[in-house]
Amino acid sequence: LMAHAALLQKLARIYADTAPEHLGRASRVANYKSGTVVIHADNGAVAVKLRQMAPSLAREFSNRGVECSGVQVKVQALE
Repeated sequence: LMAHAALLQKLARIYADTAPEHLGRASRVANYKSGTVVIHADNGAVAVKLRQMAPSLAREFSNRGVECSGVQVKVQALE
């Protein structure tokens, strides 16, 4: 469990460095499973932009040492 939490923190740092600031403020890394990074977006518009960026985000995660075969974006507004 601690290893997974540490990995999520690393993914969050990479995502913060990689995503455009306005998209990063409206989204967050939610999970990592089976080589896929799951990102929650606050709304549909942000999700659409992030889905367009998914291949480059996955490449950046891989370049920084995370085994990443893809990025999945879900709309999950903060409550």
